Amino acid sequence: MLTLTIEPNVGIEAPAETRSAPVTTATLTGFNMKAYMDDNAQLFFSKHYNWSAGQTINTEHFWPNNRTVTFCADALQSVKTFTGLNLTATPAVTFDPTYTITNGTVKGEFTYTSPCSGEQGSNWYDALVQPDPIVAIKPNQVKQETTVPLKFHHPLAAIRIKVGTVPENILVRDTYLKRIIQTGDCEFVASGTDDNITFTWSNQTNK
Repeated sequence: MLTLTIEPNVGIEAPAETRSAPVTTATLTGFNMKAYMDDNAQLFFSKHYNWSAGQTINTEHFWPNNRTVTFCADALQSVKTFTGLNLTATPAVTFDPTYTITNGTVKGEFTYTSPCSGEQGSNWYDALVQPDPIVAIKPNQVKQETTVPLKFHHPLAAIRIKVGTVPENILVRDTYLKRIIQTGDCEFVASGTDDNITFTWSNQTNK
């Protein structure tokens, strides 16, 4: 039986101020899985799996005889709820990468638009409504008796701002980032049998 596990380094912690929902093995609740036959790039199975920390997933599929399989997984973490704030991501964020397999190389593609929150009082909370998309690829896997480990990667980065020494009687109330990239196309590639992924962004437009 074909089973899946998730490696414990799925995410890097980030404060809520810089990204609303940093995904880790402790916070991930599920992911979409597509498995492809490598010899003809045909879809083997496609399914969404609910998941909790430490779980091993039984795919309910058996390994195909004498054939290798490539596994492609992705997830979009839900937006957190913050007490006293009624935030709505506009536009609504979707994340549905497409995958192609050619001669053992896996390429995924998606377009991402960073949402706005709408104004709450005198503050903007765009960072709080930006979810955290993650992807994992395990290419060219031969039949094995153990589980297939998935190592997820973050196409987007969190930003942490720290204030150094401030002159006396000066109070820093807010910090702002200008010319933020709002929309872009992402291509990510994996090959061989490892789970390293290279991300390339293009067609980026400023906010």
